[in-house]
Amino acid sequence: MKTDEHIETTGRPAEKMDTLQEGPMVGDRILIGLTGAKYSGKDTLADHLCQSHGFVKYALADPLKEACKSLFGLRDEQLWGDLKEERDMRYDKTPRQLLQILGTDCIRQKVRDDFWIARWQAWLNTAPHTRVVVSDVRFQNEVRAIHDNGGLVLRIERPCLQRSDAHVSEQTHTLGGIDHTILNDLAAADMHRRFDALFPRIVSDLSHDEVAA
Repeated sequence: MKTDEHIETTGRPAEKMDTLQEGPMVGDRILIGLTGAKYSGKDTLADHLCQSHGFVKYALADPLKEACKSLFGLRDEQLWGDLKEERDMRYDKTPRQLLQILGTDCIRQKVRDDFWIARWQAWLNTAPHTRVVVSDVRFQNEVRAIHDNGGLVLRIERPCLQRSDAHVSEQTHTLGGIDHTILNDLAAADMHRRFDALFPRIVSDLSHDEVAA
């Protein structure tokens, strides 16, 4: 594992579920998966990759969030905004807890553990995009899926964070196969500049001859 330097963002897309198959590489596609504790800066870095480096963002949890929006009547601010940790008195649970129960405890553990990977793979197999960032890698088989599609996985570490969520979906510090670690200990603008300097070296680990910033 390589240790580099720092970063954070938000999300949405997903299409139909299909069989789990490795998709074809699209020319010189660059695929990056981001992992790290909640509030470590995954979404912020993913958004920066989209805005400054031409990436398209995919969040594995977006189909789940759409389902919870419909099933539980949750608002966008509760799912994609700042209210994820605010208890919804209708269910006596936070939106994050509802996502964990439905997405991991029910679907991942009771249906199939690659359910959300398969949805992403079906999208990736037909996506025309040459630069894709997956903003919420949480499990070992998700790391493997990124690697199987020729990508890299970056771990975002924020030193000031206290680990307070014991749910299995928040144990990303135990994941193996991480290609680079990005230390997020600067203000966002400084982090982005540092990451931009590291970007060519990070993607040089991919099999492409040359990657423009």
